[in-house]
Amino acid sequence: MTSASKLVVSDVSLRFGGVNALSEVSFDVAPASLTALIGPNGAGKTSMFNCVSGAYRPTSGEILLDGAPITRLARHRIARMGLARSFQTPVVLAGQSVLDNVMAGRYLQGRHGILSTVLGLSAVRRDEDANRGRVEHILRLLDLTSLRGVCVDDLSYGTKKRVEMARVIAQEPTLLLLDEPMAGMTLDEKEAMSAYILAVRQELETAVLLVEHDMGVVMQLAEHVVVLNFGRKISEGSPDEVQRDPAVISAYLGAAPDGAEQTTAVSTEGDQP
Repeated sequence: MTSASKLVVSDVSLRFGGVNALSEVSFDVAPASLTALIGPNGAGKTSMFNCVSGAYRPTSGEILLDGAPITRLARHRIARMGLARSFQTPVVLAGQSVLDNVMAGRYLQGRHGILSTVLGLSAVRRDEDANRGRVEHILRLLDLTSLRGVCVDDLSYGTKKRVEMARVIAQEPTLLLLDEPMAGMTLDEKEAMSAYILAVRQELETAVLLVEHDMGVVMQLAEHVVVLNFGRKISEGSPDEVQRDPAVISAYLGAAPDGAEQTTAVSTEGDQP
């Protein structure tokens, strides 16, 4: 079991030339919580993910992971501190089996050098056995055991996303960033993925930051929701509070006509495949 992380994003801004991708955004992800980051297209969600994971360096502001600043760290150093990320399009090792893909996620747990590995020292063999045991457990957790020997090239898009999540989980993250894990999935696949995310969070007690466009999924999974629009935070709170916030309704549905009272909640209907 991993120890949970707390993420603190404080007044983060990101500029590309004269374009403000993010403007003084602040929010927290509590230990072992599931927080959703939502907003219309172009709101800045992926930019924020890239800042947190180290792909981008914010123009200003600070990001802390368990109290340690990570704003200027390289991606591999942030990963070693316990952060792992999935992507909108699944990243898998083409031509390799499901098992090999998930085993690749164990590289951060390696404690031995090349020479020890080549010599086949007993400590290395013990670590290899432990890693395989851990991977087999993850395969069972995500219902991938029957596919362990199948080449990922032969899998459906939705199953590839599940394999990617298994590989990411194999890194034993304390903070898991899931970037649109339901994108491109059928309704049945979305329901299954939702169950897998909840199972992973419950078993590993991992903090999760989720970007997802399907509002039905967000309202089902998230305890806390942060809403961005045009790079600014416009709302945060419980799913029920956020979907009834006039600022959020305006961002998703457009502002109400002058003098009209806008009371309709943001739709929780999932996008149909």
